[in-house]
Amino acid sequence: MRHRIIQYQGRRHSLKLEPAVWSELDQIAALSGRRLNRLVAAVAEEAAKEGVSLTAALRRRCLEHAQSQAVSLASAMRDGLAGRGVPLGLIAEACPSPCAIVAQDHRVISVNAALEQWLGLESKSMVGKRLDDLFAFEQTVNLDSIAARFRDGIATIHHFQAAIVRQGRMIAARASICPGATDEAARLSYLIFFSERTATSGCEPT
Repeated sequence: MRHRIIQYQGRRHSLKLEPAVWSELDQIAALSGRRLNRLVAAVAEEAAKEGVSLTAALRRRCLEHAQSQAVSLASAMRDGLAGRGVPLGLIAEACPSPCAIVAQDHRVISVNAALEQWLGLESKSMVGKRLDDLFAFEQTVNLDSIAARFRDGIATIHHFQAAIVRQGRMIAARASICPGATDEAARLSYLIFFSERTATSGCEPT
């Protein structure tokens, strides 16, 4: 957890949130063209009306932003953005959330800088590995089934929990998968990105 002092409504407030949440809030503020304290003030006003804690409301704002990104990315794929000459890798790299492009056999094709920074891993240590060898997913997640739905033209977004152990820390996140593109050889790829990222110390790999 990380403390930051944020001034809004004429007072200084000490807020304690996960570093990943602060990073997401900084991105949301930058994208909206306003300072972080103004974003927090707006969320605080909404939280007061709804009777929820400010920290919970800030985490919810991050989730809503990530879900909006997922919808936008999926819409871009359905509209054939990649097919009109915009490389899928460029779309992934432009995404502020950690994400990767994955082949239909579930091997990682490429990762963006945000994923490297989040996990503390270089791309070469992830590219070529199966997604389910890097991450542990909910038992109900069937990557083969998801890929099959994408091949059938069912362009839906799938959300589930994922986790990875790095340097004694269990890093958990909400994962979202959306269809990517099919190349001339009819090979499908999909995009996975992560939000609601948290880390717990003192965990050992199982």
